[in-house]
Amino acid sequence: MSKEYQILPAILEKRKKDINKKLALVSDFASWAQIDVVDGAFAPMITWPYTANFFDSFLGNYFLKKAEINLELHLMLDYPLDFLKQYGNLGAKRLLVHVENEQIDELIANWRGFGFVEFGLSFKLNTDFSRFKDVQDLSVIQVMCIEEIGKQGSQFSTLAIDKVKKAREIFDNNVSIATDGGIKDTNIKELYLAGARQFAVGSFIFKNSNPKEAYHRLENILQN
Repeated sequence: MSKEYQILPAILEKRKKDINKKLALVSDFASWAQIDVVDGAFAPMITWPYTANFFDSFLGNYFLKKAEINLELHLMLDYPLDFLKQYGNLGAKRLLVHVENEQIDELIANWRGFGFVEFGLSFKLNTDFSRFKDVQDLSVIQVMCIEEIGKQGSQFSTLAIDKVKKAREIFDNNVSIATDGGIKDTNIKELYLAGARQFAVGSFIFKNSNPKEAYHRLENILQN
């Protein structure tokens, strides 16, 4: 990473044109963005591209033109392996999957064949790490910082601080600890001090009247 940390504007939308607008907005100041893909079963909301024609080349074309921004797909799906061939064509560099999904063991064994450069595991607040501590070729462990996933604007849980500390203790130092959910200017530094280095941020950026200013505020907090 060019910086010690990454702040990823997190995009959770039902329509690709709304994703397009947000990607265009953040490409001016962010080097990474996270796209949340939700199936309506693993988590309540249904988002694009789960609902789309899976061979739609929108994201791939966008990032070929906007090479300065990298894409992370965060899959909140019960059966993600069924869609990885299609999602691997979307231009994303990093794949995050939840360990609570129905295909996790098969997915861990086979993710390399779908075009992603980096692979990470995401954990709900109450999910134990221990079964996954020896998984090979992990780039990221993501800790969800909210009780109810799959929607933005949820309340940050202070339980996430200890969860991040635990993750940092268990996983190899080459594995970055990421956080997602309820992150804002009042808690990002505490997460950083606990060991987190990647921060997926939705509402604090996109609900701000000046998203760029909100992003840089988070950067300034991490740098000081």
